[in-house]
Amino acid sequence: MKFALCNEMFENRPIAEVCSIAGRLGFNGIEIAPFTLARSASDVTTKQRKEVRCTIEDHGLETVGLHWLFVGPTGLHITTPDDAVWRKTKDYLRILLDLCGKRRLSANQDIKKRSDVTIYLPDVLMTR
Repeated sequence: MKFALCNEMFENRPIAEVCSIAGRLGFNGIEIAPFTLARSASDVTTKQRKEVRCTIEDHGLETVGLHWLFVGPTGLHITTPDDAVWRKTKDYLRILLDLCGKRRLSANQDIKKRSDVTIYLPDVLMTR
């Protein structure tokens, strides 16, 4: 069994410090709260993604996924009846998938490139 913890519990501490502590405590991975990297996952640069991924791997850890997804940007809601809010939320889910996908924060995930996000999430979440 492997254990991971989310970086958000360390507030504004650098990811290298988070990884060092996690490794010393016996954790195997890090779960990233996107709002700790930028206000929106779409604002996380390619350079920043690579730096975070390399830092995690350099500490012998792996990125296990994302956590606390809808903290930012504002106006997201997964079960909203409002079509405009739903479209914004669905588009943001695609951005989150890209953020955590292959060659992004997690080099270990094998996510196929497709424009249809339903390959990743249950149809019930992505359709009305």
